[in-house]
Amino acid sequence: MAGRKNRVGLDYFSLECVFEKDDMELIEAKCGLVAFAVIVKLWQKIYRNGYFINFDNDNMMLFSRKIMHPLDEIDSILSECFMRGIFNQDIFLKYKVLTSEGVQKRYFEACRIMKRKKIYIDPELILINPEEMGINAELIVNDSELITQSKVKYSKEKKSKEKEEKTFVDSDESTSQDSLFPNGEFFKGEHVVKTETEKAEAFFEDVWKDYPKKTGKSEISITQKKIIFKLGDEFKRAMERYSDFLKSEKEKGFNRQPVDGKKFFKKAYVDFLDQNYNEEDLQEDEDDPLAGTIYDPKFAYLREGMEDVRK
Repeated sequence: MAGRKNRVGLDYFSLECVFEKDDMELIEAKCGLVAFAVIVKLWQKIYRNGYFINFDNDNMMLFSRKIMHPLDEIDSILSECFMRGIFNQDIFLKYKVLTSEGVQKRYFEACRIMKRKKIYIDPELILINPEEMGINAELIVNDSELITQSKVKYSKEKKSKEKEEKTFVDSDESTSQDSLFPNGEFFKGEHVVKTETEKAEAFFEDVWKDYPKKTGKSEISITQKKIIFKLGDEFKRAMERYSDFLKSEKEKGFNRQPVDGKKFFKKAYVDFLDQNYNEEDLQEDEDDPLAGTIYDPKFAYLREGMEDVRK
């Protein structure tokens, strides 16, 4: 609105000395101390604008250049932020906008303290009730134009991209199934994934569905997913070998259960990679199911006199 005189953004915002939850510390543990700096920089941009910012690919690239930090690392930090509620993932996926309940609570609290005469909100972005923060209902102005440009731009980009991808899909009958293209793009259904993070996420989802014990999925970081993606077919072979190992153990009479998904995808798979796996060892065990047990002929001397004891 061109005639608006009231300010929307803030000159400063509150930052807790000690965070109530461990989310920030966990993000720092996974992504390093730089994650804290990146998040605070994003908060600064948000509060200067109000309680949200447009953060599409272009804006993310400009932000990366301004703070001189790699784009893929910013992407990894954002993934952790979405997982832990620092920013709202649903709003981001729908509008390419960064905001959260915490951001909005601090924003409305600041507006109340500063006694703003009008507070402009977009109903589609609001995650909390401003009145519960002590804001007089008469001061609240519903303004859907706050993110209209962002919504229109994102909608046009999405439709344009879907049209290009649909044309690409229809032009090649060989793309009826998921596949990897020579240029490194991963094709999933009718969606061509281009970023490294999206490729890693798509590959992870593909192999995760085949793992028998699906626990701890949310604890697998995007960094680990990228490592798994780079292994590609070798990781799939590792999963097959682990499955064969469990079957062989069952045939020997051992009721060995698969480890939690998070444990296998983080570390346990390493033993079954090409360079660490020795198929001959498994074959030897399959040929002699008593090998390594108390009934192994090599340990016959240990059983001497056991029958007399039983009698």
